[in-house]
Formats: sequence, C-alpha cells, structure tokens
Amino acid sequence: MTVTFVLSLNFRQRELGETGLDWQNGTKFVVWSAIIGLGILRWRELAALMGKPLTGLSLTYAAIALLSATWSEVPAYTAASAIGMLAYLVLACLLVRDLNEVAILRIVVGSLAAYIMAGLLAGALSFDIAWLAPSADESINRLQGFSGHPNTFGQQAAVFITLTVIAWRLRAFGNGAACALLIIGCVAILASGSRTNLAAALIAWFVIALRSSPWRHMVVLAGMTAVATLLMIAATGDLSEIGALAKGLSRTGAEGEVFTLTGRTELWATAWHLITEKPLFGWGYNGIEDIMSRTVSVGFEGTAINAHNMLLQSLASLGFVGSLPAIAAISLLCLRFFTKPDPARDQIAVLLLVSGLGEVGIAATPILLTVVVFYFFARDGQQCVGSRRHEL
Repeated sequence: MTVTFVLSLNFRQRELGETGLDWQNGTKFVVWSAIIGLGILRWRELAALMGKPLTGLSLTYAAIALLSATWSEVPAYTAASAIGMLAYLVLACLLVRDLNEVAILRIVVGSLAAYIMAGLLAGALSFDIAWLAPSADESINRLQGFSGHPNTFGQQAAVFITLTVIAWRLRAFGNGAACALLIIGCVAILASGSRTNLAAALIAWFVIALRSSPWRHMVVLAGMTAVATLLMIAATGDLSEIGALAKGLSRTGAEGEVFTLTGRTELWATAWHLITEKPLFGWGYNGIEDIMSRTVSVGFEGTAINAHNMLLQSLASLGFVGSLPAIAAISLLCLRFFTKPDPARDQIAVLLLVSGLGEVGIAATPILLTVVVFYFFARDGQQCVGSRRHEL
C-alpha cells in the first residue's frame, strides 16, 4: 500500500530537466533502499525467482542502468532511478513469495481505489493542485489529482482498470464491487484527458476478451475490412472525412495535433538524434531530461523531458547494447502471449506495449506501472518454479 498509494502522491511541479533532491523523491529513495535491504536479508529465497527469464532479464537491465551512472550527465539521478527499478523488482519477488494472488490484487486494487478517489475528490472540491490549466491552444482543464500530471493520473487509472478486470476475472471481487471500481477508474481516466492510456486500457481488455470469444474470427475480419476501407478512402484522395474525424479527436480542434500525436513526433525525432550520438550505451538511465529540454525546438509546446515512447526512451538512455535485456524481455512476453497464454499477464503486457507507444512506460523513473509489470514477471517465474517442483 505504501508503494501504490504514498509513493504515487506528488504535490509539486518540477521544472523541465530538474533532477535535484527534495523531500518527495528523498522519501521514495528511503523506501526503495529499505526494500532492497529486505531483499538482501532474504536473498536465498529470491535467488530462484531472479534466475527465471523475465526476472533475470529485468535484473540485468537494472544492473546496466545502475552502471550507466558512471557515464550519465546526472549520475546521482541515474543511480537513484536504477535503485528504484531494482527495489520494485525485489518487492515484486517478495510479494509472490509471501502472498497469494487474490490477496495481492485486493490490496493493490483497494489502495489504488482510495488513491484515485482522493484525486477525484480533490478535483470535485476544485483544489488547484488537482487540475492542470489548459495550454495556449487547449480550452479544457485536465484532472491530475495528486499525481503531478494528467498523463500520470491517466496511466494510474489505466493500471487500476486493468487490475480490476484481472481481479474480477479471478473472483477477487464480486460483480457489483468490480462494476463500481471500473466506473471510478473510467471517470478518472476521462477527466484526465489521457487518450493514450484510455486506449491502452481498452485495447488490453478487448484483446484478452476477444482471444477467448467464439466470435473472434468475425471480429478480426470486420476490423481488417474497416482498415482496408480507410486505406481505400485515403488512396482516392478524399481525406475530408478523415480530417474531420481527426479534429474531433483532438483537444484543440486542430488536425495536426492528432497527426503529430500531440507533438510526440518531434520528441521522437529529438530522441532519435540523441540515440545516433551515443548508440551503444546511451546517455545514462533516465538521464536525458535536461538534454531533451535543451535539444527540442524553441517553439515546442509541451513537456519535453522524455521521449514519450518506451523503446526510444530506453535506447536514448542505455543505447542498443544496454537495452538488449529489456528488448529480450518484451520479445519473450510477446512470444508467450501465443505459446503460453495467461490472461492476467497478457493483459498487462498489452497495456504496457500500447501505452509504451506514446509514453515512456517502465523505461524512465520507476512508477506504479513498473512495480505492476515486475509483479507479473515474478509471478511468471514463480509459476515456473512451482511447475519444476511438481515435475520433480
């Protein structure tokens, strides 16, 4: 509960590229250090889990991230972020060792429900900290609760929705409770205006539901037909309807906002430029905030502290060599989606991959999504350990 509720709280706005220590990230560092200390005391219990593919690759990635502090422009910030990632991996392994799955889901979903409801209440009471004022081109306030940014609050709501669906599927909650929790999550994500995270939560839910549906072939065929129709319309040059749709999906009413993914294409170009400068080992884990803010064009409007793409963020931070463990872990997740289906793990995997197209996911500052993903990595490893013991 401390990690899912307390460490998700954010009561201040950082300046672009600011990486200094304050009481909030200091608190996180203390908690992370305590978790690692507990892991060291119980290393014999965790060794078997850490040796499994997904957790082992994650441990290797965290070790490279920590090592990258030696070449990062902000070594203390890089080292602290890497320690946070390692701490969440240790915590995930401790959870699967000490608690059963239903108990874990009830605790996490319950604490997240309290956190999100607190954010909604703050918004309803018109607390200034709970709302992000519209930019020059926008006209609506976006709810950020106590997260520090609407996209962060939207991602937390997306994780909450996904975990609630998983918990309901495992009968951790009844139909009525699950419905109430899902309504809370949907209200939060809609109020945040985070379209990427909304799409990720819905797609993850839909994909897993579709996979077990007897109508899946017809739905896939209908989807392919719709895509082919849109391509045909584009090929004939009649783009007026597509343009009108794009305006309707944008927050500012401008087509360009959708076609540039709210400025993300410029951030991707900037990140790629940084990658080409240091392609092997990058600039240091989570160490490109100040570089991004200085490199992006002067006229850019938005938050230019990361690549807003999980793969590009990792490549810019740790390069192609340093990112190999993460790429291997994601590839293994995709492979197991088809070869060893697991609705819970696969729903989190789809959420991670879809949200990672427009956000940094688990490739930057350790967050709620990081510990949730690592939990399902450790859960997968625990199942492998259990299967091996059963065979013996």
